[in-house]
Amino acid sequence: SYNKRKFSNVILHVYLLKEFQNRWYIIGFSESHQSVRTFGIDRILDPIVLKAAFHMDSKFDPVRQFQDIFGVFPLREKTEKIVFKVNAMLGNYMLSQPLHESQKIIEYGKYGDLRLQIELIPSQELIDRFCMWSSQLTVEKPLWIKTKVENLQKGVKREE
Repeated sequence: SYNKRKFSNVILHVYLLKEFQNRWYIIGFSESHQSVRTFGIDRILDPIVLKAAFHMDSKFDPVRQFQDIFGVFPLREKTEKIVFKVNAMLGNYMLSQPLHESQKIIEYGKYGDLRLQIELIPSQELIDRFCMWSSQLTVEKPLWIKTKVENLQKGVKREE
């Protein structure tokens, strides 16, 4: 982890590799966490192949998982409707390059601003993107995402 900066051993039953924004990730069942987890390949040191029974989590559906997420680190398990408002400049960009295939226009504003909705699994990358655009974007719903973005803008430490 970039935050913890501490070495740990993890026995991982590898399911797949995933690229997002020119970085590679490995996804699989972690025996330590007893759940499906995502690890950045750039932070993996000296992997060892073990001869052990393979564990496949029956709830893991890679097609649904990555169809319904922006990024690779989910913050929740289920999709949520996320409503946000963008100014005219960002609105034009988002019309030409939607954030996600679920993106819908809810309202056209008087000055070219847009109210948009996406329905996906909230992810750390989505929060980071909203923060990056914070001068041009305001999250309206759900409240927990709005609060998280506002806290990050104020410099409140990210939860680990």
